[in-house]
Amino acid sequence: MEKMANLLTFDVGTTSIKAAVFNETFDVLGSFGREYALNTLPGARVELDPEIYWEMLKAAAAQFKRQGLLDGVRAVAVTTQGETLIPADRDGRPLDNAVVWLDARAAAEAAYLSDRVPADVFYRRTGLPEITAAMPVAKLLWYKNNRPDIYEKTCCFFLLEDFLMFRLTGRYVSNQSLLSSTGYFCIDTNEYWTEMLETAGLDARKLPEILPSAAVAGTASRPAQEELGLRPDTLVVTSAMDQIASAVGAGNTRPGVVTVTLGTALVVAATVESPAFGAPVKERVSIYRHYNKNYIYLPYCPTAAIILKWFKDNFLGAESEEAARRGESPYAPANALAEAAGPGAGGLLLLPHFTGKLSPDYNPDVKGVFYGVGLDTDKGCFVRAIMEGVAYMLRENLAFISEFGVKPDVVRLLGGGASSRVWRQIAADVCGAAVETFENRETASLGAGVMAAVACGLYNTPRETEEYILRKREYCEPNPGNAAIYDEYYGTYLALDAGIKEMLNKRGRIC
Repeated sequence: MEKMANLLTFDVGTTSIKAAVFNETFDVLGSFGREYALNTLPGARVELDPEIYWEMLKAAAAQFKRQGLLDGVRAVAVTTQGETLIPADRDGRPLDNAVVWLDARAAAEAAYLSDRVPADVFYRRTGLPEITAAMPVAKLLWYKNNRPDIYEKTCCFFLLEDFLMFRLTGRYVSNQSLLSSTGYFCIDTNEYWTEMLETAGLDARKLPEILPSAAVAGTASRPAQEELGLRPDTLVVTSAMDQIASAVGAGNTRPGVVTVTLGTALVVAATVESPAFGAPVKERVSIYRHYNKNYIYLPYCPTAAIILKWFKDNFLGAESEEAARRGESPYAPANALAEAAGPGAGGLLLLPHFTGKLSPDYNPDVKGVFYGVGLDTDKGCFVRAIMEGVAYMLRENLAFISEFGVKPDVVRLLGGGASSRVWRQIAADVCGAAVETFENRETASLGAGVMAAVACGLYNTPRETEEYILRKREYCEPNPGNAAIYDEYYGTYLALDAGIKEMLNKRGRIC
């Protein structure tokens, strides 16, 4: 194994970036984190200036350069959120703000495509249960219909990782994992779905070249050398969509392992060799291309830990600022409040579907609901209800994938929410399963590092890295004393969800 072969990773999420430098045995030599605010606009639009993403990479690299960590970097990998779209001209310059994956402006285009592409055909080609406004195929059509000037000038419609890969290498490339959620990628052939693009009247020439995950895309471009301080011989490696990278970083690369990301969204990931497209179940499960030849079931719920951030930012400002002055996490007060509230949150229950529901059933019109508010309901009850509501959503989706034969004995909990001891215990108690966490909980960064290490020849397969990446496991066993409490509230959660769905159906707002 070559020495001084450090790995630089950037995990560019919905509202924050995390960057890290790992050595060849995945010890963290340096880390960086910073949040940024999205622009929420009328018409269900959610945007961000693409240059902010690049400025975040520059800020992280500048810190690592000051720490003397960049000279030893052999390879760089970037993992990002999926579905975020950036139109760019022939020089790679953005022509508009990034259309963030949460953006729902393309609802009419999604409905148009849904009427023209049979659902069974769409599912078997893409692995996606529904055509939604979040999908790039609908967003591209929105540009063609509503901003033809931008559409015509666009040389390449980048996904976020593609945009950053261009800035790093000068190449227009994407990867099979990231493309899995676009609606115009065939997961069985790893090619663009020509028929879908033709149905939408979209030009395939405006899309980047497809590379495998964990492949060398090139070396650092001159701008990347100048702006980030990278050496000319630094390899730049394709990674995977952040949820897939996170699975790789938690050793979820083969059947039998289930990981759960408790981040902005709640994502359950189960590796399979052959997906069950025709399984006799009521709802379809999202199926993505893994970083390798396998597939991954990926039930996806768009709002999870972001709800706690919303509550912290809007209702715990003073408490969070005081915690920061003491050198504590801004989430420390929320954790303390939740623990004090106790199981059941004083009778308060949350449906955590703040931007609609995707899994296990598709319900784009439902919104978040706090049920059971009383005059004795305090901040702690709300925080605890948020954590418990997300855990009920997790339990519902674990039950869902069990219909496909996936029944984990232990759940590997990942993401920012996994750093909360009280939230880990709530998840274990609600789901009745042991929860496992690792020393390095930023598994998306770790997974990107693993793929970079494989691509540049430090290891042959990710499995060879597991003795390093799965260190210091922590187990959280369910508390049997809380099972009856949570079983009752989970029943109420399901009944409330069903009641709201029935109400919206009567109003004609759900198919």
